[in-house]
Amino acid sequence: MTPKQWNIIRTLFAEVRELPLEERETFLLSATNDEHIIEQVTSMLANDHEDDFLNEPALGCEFTLADSQSPEKGMQIPTNLISGFTITKILGSGASGIVYEAIQENPHRRVAIKVLRDGAMGENDQARFHREAETLANLDDQNIATLHSVGTTRDGSPWMAMELVSGKQLDDWIVGKSTEEIIVVLQKISNALNAAHQQNIVHRDIKPANILVCDDNEPRVLDFGVARITNDNALVTQTGAVIGTKKYMSPEQAKGSSDVDQRCDVFALGIILLECLPQHVSKDLRTIASKATDEFPSRRYANAGEFGDDLHRWSLNIPVQARNATPWYIASLWVRRHSLASFFIVFAIAAITFTFSIFKDKDNIEYASNIQQAQLAYEQGDLEQMSASLKLCKQELRNWEWNWLEQLTTTSDVDIVVSDVAMDKYGLLLATTSKGILTSIHEDKILADLDNSCVKSLLSLDCNLWVTLQQDGAIYQYETSSPQKELHRINLPVPLKHVAAFSISANGRFVIIASVRPFDPADLSSLDANTNIIGIDLQEEEVFLDDFLSTRILDTDAAIAISNSGKVAVASLVNGGITIWRFGKVTDKREINISNSPSTVAIDSGDNMLAVAGLGAGVSNVKLLRVDTLGIIESLPVISHDRGIVSVSISPDNKTVASIDGGGILRVTPLTGEAPIVEPSQAREQSASIKFSEDGKNLLIRRDDGSVRVRTLQRKTNEFKVWNTPITNAWITSKKIIVLLADGSKSQLEFESNFVSNFLKDTDSLKTQSTTPDGLRLASISEQVGTIQIQDIRAKKVLLSFSWPSARIVKVGFIENGKTLLAISVDGRIKTWTTK
Repeated sequence: MTPKQWNIIRTLFAEVRELPLEERETFLLSATNDEHIIEQVTSMLANDHEDDFLNEPALGCEFTLADSQSPEKGMQIPTNLISGFTITKILGSGASGIVYEAIQENPHRRVAIKVLRDGAMGENDQARFHREAETLANLDDQNIATLHSVGTTRDGSPWMAMELVSGKQLDDWIVGKSTEEIIVVLQKISNALNAAHQQNIVHRDIKPANILVCDDNEPRVLDFGVARITNDNALVTQTGAVIGTKKYMSPEQAKGSSDVDQRCDVFALGIILLECLPQHVSKDLRTIASKATDEFPSRRYANAGEFGDDLHRWSLNIPVQARNATPWYIASLWVRRHSLASFFIVFAIAAITFTFSIFKDKDNIEYASNIQQAQLAYEQGDLEQMSASLKLCKQELRNWEWNWLEQLTTTSDVDIVVSDVAMDKYGLLLATTSKGILTSIHEDKILADLDNSCVKSLLSLDCNLWVTLQQDGAIYQYETSSPQKELHRINLPVPLKHVAAFSISANGRFVIIASVRPFDPADLSSLDANTNIIGIDLQEEEVFLDDFLSTRILDTDAAIAISNSGKVAVASLVNGGITIWRFGKVTDKREINISNSPSTVAIDSGDNMLAVAGLGAGVSNVKLLRVDTLGIIESLPVISHDRGIVSVSISPDNKTVASIDGGGILRVTPLTGEAPIVEPSQAREQSASIKFSEDGKNLLIRRDDGSVRVRTLQRKTNEFKVWNTPITNAWITSKKIIVLLADGSKSQLEFESNFVSNFLKDTDSLKTQSTTPDGLRLASISEQVGTIQIQDIRAKKVLLSFSWPSARIVKVGFIENGKTLLAISVDGRIKTWTTK
């Protein structure tokens, strides 16, 4: 099992065992779809105590609706379940229901029957089930699965019989299909949803898995189980609950807003359109998708019908509503629709009539679309798509917003599968694989190969030392800076079996190893297995720590750490505690419970600070402790994540802490007071490990799949508290800020070329400015609190929107020759965003 799986298994087991028996299944299936994790947790629960959940079959000895979790595990086909229907097979099974294929006797036809599980008969479950049936009964569209009849089984479980749809999921169907074919199907899906929208029904979970395409290329929209009726208060789920699938959720839907309407379905359609399209496709289609997925609902299509209409316009080569109908755009589409002779006529007229400004307007529209696509990709954590969209922007049109977004993509990838990576102060990047191969990334060559005899391998922070743990219990050192570059063997005085964790000090001198027998979910005593902790001084080739812990250590390298001096070592245990060894005149060993479920630890380079982070459910914090007292350092900022933290690292200068959580969200927190860098969730980094480069200017992120992302940490934003009195108005010039305070007085602040570090004396001159020096960009405050917009003045288009969370902004403007955007908040704060 992987470290991520083990941590999830342990956390889920602790949570599920506290629940009533009838709630465990639903909770477990809602928490993860990883079958291995479900199997392990289920096995642990079964061995925890007797479970009588299945002792009383709901439908007698022949069958029970709760007797299996999936059709792959031998579910029985019930007999005489529903009068008038003969069930032939099981189509699928979920946490709340089972779907069967059946033959209806009168009229004779094949149908799909959905039955609510015996274990999902709560008030909310039944309300959702009946609302789905009611919703389908009110819809009459050929592209929405038809409801035939409803009723209850003989033991009282609700059921509904629906049209049996035979086809492929949309994301499977599109393989090999042309863009034109895909657009036709998406039109039909849009029209079907529009029929629902006209009945005031919002689906709220539009995704490829809920759309089947039949052999005749006719799509069917399925699963209205979480639909919302917008003209009454009888909702399937509570307003404000976060309902849907994250990837396809609109921003307001993800926040649980009460204002969710048809436009959330439009947003999902836009995401699906982007996924269905090849990389190089018509700019119109990407513009349609951009309008559908706009951050602000008011700027999207009002309903699915308008979205479908624009797709239809595209198929007919007539202007789409998502784009400005410029003369050049209209003419180009007219040419596509008509004959070759018409083309020459239009071309001649165009050559005489259209001016350079019209061509320029076309370029500006395309530029705006690319910028919006780049921002959307960034917000969704897709840095590769973001970079691709920025590259499509013409060089001569690139302005502040392009430079800002381009900075956020400053990253490079290492595509080989690695177990550890390091970068020295010169930018040399080395990587090692779990099979014992050391590679120089920049030189693209293998430096050493241990021919699969390696168990684990690590690199020192400065790339000078490669350390491997061998199958025979030996340790090898390889000095990358040595001319001989020979492997040096260090024999351990004690045999090692079942190495669970292996960690190296930043300078490469010390290693710490944890050895414990493998975890067995059928044997709960393995949770309490003894752990052998060994610390080795590689320079002196001696063991300085050999200890046994009565508790099991976490099976992950992030769970142990050793300091540069070798005087501090720490290990995270499965019981929620950490054990700390301190070596000096007096050897000290202590066990403390600083976190409910510590998962990752780090020690600073001066042996002064210890970082401990956990995988607990909900909000998780990085605890920063003094090594000498083991008390929390109250003077340092609170580092908080919305989910459990999987990796933490302290910079070489001890001024920054980087942490990444189970949602793939990276947080880089300066300990000196500046605002943290928070990066959007990355799909491949939900169990990533992180490590600073030797100079602390880059962060090395080893992703879930073993690839590496190098992320620059150069500061782009700064925030200052300047005034303690509320501000009612402000003026920003290229050299000065003047604010009007709530008490009626004025305050001035002048700055030179580097505003972020120089506050200077007052002056009297004043010139209001909110545009870039070239007059092409306007910074303005959005209607949404804490949101700033960058507009193209000539095209009158919003190019970029970004936020200053929790700030009520009074004024925004450009300074420092247009490279820095500055905003002032009501509470007296200043924030800057600086491009290179």
